[in-house]
Amino acid sequence: MYLRESYLDIIRPQIGQQQIKAVTGMRGSGKTSLLKMVQGLLLASAVPEDNIIYLDLEQAQAADISSGQRLLSYVQYRMISPGIHFVLLDEISQVEGWPDAVMALAGDSTCDLYLADSAGASLIAALTDCLPGRFMEIPVLPLSLSEFYDFGQRLDTTVSFERLADRFMEQGGLPILLAMDDADMKKEITLSLYRSILLNDVVLPGKIRDVSLLLRIMRFVLSRVGQVFAVKSIYDDLIRRGQRASAETIANHLKALEGSGLLFRVPRRDLKTRAVLHNNAKYFLADHHLLRIASGLGSRNLQGVWQNIIFLELVRRGYSVFVAKTGSEIVDFWAERDGECLLIQMPDRRRSKSSLAAAAEKLAKGGRSFGKLIVTADRPDEDAADGVPCLGLSDFLIRIEWPRKD
Repeated sequence: MYLRESYLDIIRPQIGQQQIKAVTGMRGSGKTSLLKMVQGLLLASAVPEDNIIYLDLEQAQAADISSGQRLLSYVQYRMISPGIHFVLLDEISQVEGWPDAVMALAGDSTCDLYLADSAGASLIAALTDCLPGRFMEIPVLPLSLSEFYDFGQRLDTTVSFERLADRFMEQGGLPILLAMDDADMKKEITLSLYRSILLNDVVLPGKIRDVSLLLRIMRFVLSRVGQVFAVKSIYDDLIRRGQRASAETIANHLKALEGSGLLFRVPRRDLKTRAVLHNNAKYFLADHHLLRIASGLGSRNLQGVWQNIIFLELVRRGYSVFVAKTGSEIVDFWAERDGECLLIQMPDRRRSKSSLAAAAEKLAKGGRSFGKLIVTADRPDEDAADGVPCLGLSDFLIRIEWPRKD
C-alpha cells in the first residue's frame, strides 16, 4: 500500500485525541486506504488489535447494522479491553440515524473516532449541527503529481520524471489505477467508478427521480469544464433539447453533485471590490482522468483538463480558489491562502509571444497586491512574459514554491 504521507502528517498529531477526524472526498479518492493506513500506524505503535475497531458500513458484513442504535451497541460491545479504543467507521452515512451513535461515542473519553464518507458535504453538515467545534475535516483528493512520481519511482527507479509526468497527465491520480497498464481496463474501471458515484452518492441519497435530467446536466458541465457559465445556460440548453427543468431543480442537482465530492464549483470574485459573485462560475472534477473519460471529449477540451489539473493542485495546497473578474474579462484563477493572493492565467494551446503577452496583460489588472504567474501546457521558451514568471504545467505541479511577480 502506498502511504500518503501528506495526509498522515495531518492525522498523526491527532491520534489519541478526542476530536473527531472526518475524512471526506469523492468515492475512489483513497479514503478507505487512508483509514487502513491509520490502522497500520496504530498497530506499529503497539496499540492492541482488540482496541482498533474498523467497520466498512457499505459491506455485507455490516448489513445488520442498520440504525444508529445498533451501531452504537456493536461498537460498545467491542470496547471491552482497557485503554483508548480507536473506532474507524467507513461510509458512515449508510447507517440511518448515525449522528446519535457518533454523539454518544464522542462523549466517551476512551474513544478516538474516525469517520469517512463519500457524501462529505452531508457528513460535515451533520457534524456541524450536532458536534460543532469537536471535529476536523480531512478532505482527500486523488494523487498529486508528486505522489504519482514517488510511487512510480518506487516501482522503477530508472523511469524519468518526464515520462511519469506524461503518464499522470493522461491517467490522472485515481489510486486504483496506479499499477495498471491496460488502457481499456483503466477506462472501464473509471467509467464504473463514475456510474457508482452518480448512483450511490448522488441519485440514491438525493432521492433523484429523473436520472436522465441529472445526466443531461452533468454532460453540459463536463463539456464546459474550465469555462464560466450560469445555471440559465443549462436551462437554455435543456429547452433546446426538448427537456424542461426549473432553475431551482438544476441548482439542486448541481449541489448534489458537489456534495458527492465529484464536482467543485468555483465562483467569480471581483478584482476591484473583492466581492464574491454567485451567479456565474466554473466547475471542475475531482480527477482529470475521470473528466476525460466521463466527458467522452478526448483531446477536444485539453484547455479544460489542464485548468482542472491546476485547480486541484491549488486545493491540495490549501488555497481558496476563485475565478477573478476584471471588467468584462476573467483571469483563470484567484488563489488565496493565509492572506496571500495569487493570480494565475493559462494561455490557450497556441503558445506564442502574443498569447503570453495577452496573459500577462490580464494579470496586470490585479495591481501590486497580487502575486502573478503564467502556467503553460508545455515548458515555456522564456522565463517570463512582460516580467511575469512562466512555468510549464508539470513544473508548476512539482515545485514546492512558485516564482511570482508581485
